[in-house]
Amino acid sequence: MKRIITNTAISLDGRISIEPQKHVWLGSSEDQKRMQALRGEADAVLIGGQSFRNNPFPLLPLPEQIWKTGFCNVIVTRSDPLSLPLPDAHLVQRLFITSAQPVNKPVDREILYKNNITPSWIVEELEKRGVETLLIEGGGDLIYQFIKAGLVHELYVTLTPRLVGKKGSPTLCDGDGFGDFKNLDLVSCEKVGSEVFLRYKML
Repeated sequence: MKRIITNTAISLDGRISIEPQKHVWLGSSEDQKRMQALRGEADAVLIGGQSFRNNPFPLLPLPEQIWKTGFCNVIVTRSDPLSLPLPDAHLVQRLFITSAQPVNKPVDREILYKNNITPSWIVEELEKRGVETLLIEGGGDLIYQFIKAGLVHELYVTLTPRLVGKKGSPTLCDGDGFGDFKNLDLVSCEKVGSEVFLRYKML
């Protein structure tokens, strides 16, 4: 795949939410506008099942980019995707990737099933569908898996003027560790109001 990027707003203490089952907007309207612009550069937006449950709405580009041909939301979940809500289904194509064999045949959503889902397999399947640029928006465990697999090219991070201060709250990159540091190169840094917009390249 030509380009795999992540985009995440974090608090000053590195958190992306207060708790795993709760969606919060950390960023400002400027952050949301930039998020939509990044979606416009991508062919698909990838999120984890828990992130989708917390906020089960279309992940859309800027209004003028919504109807970009083939644009897709991809949701990776360990549970039966038929149990997930599907509001505003007419706005965007959705693909569910799951390790749970659906009990009933779906009629309103496309589902890919695999017992052992890996980041490289997800990339292969999306490439078959013509995805050249993939944007990963979370959660931290999914971002961690893709970074560990060496598949992420760039990280976009919005540093917000907030503190969560709660032990165990989700972070940008949640996993068992890499065994060593993953190093990055700062490509750009821009301050807007009290937010800092960072762009890093993986080394």
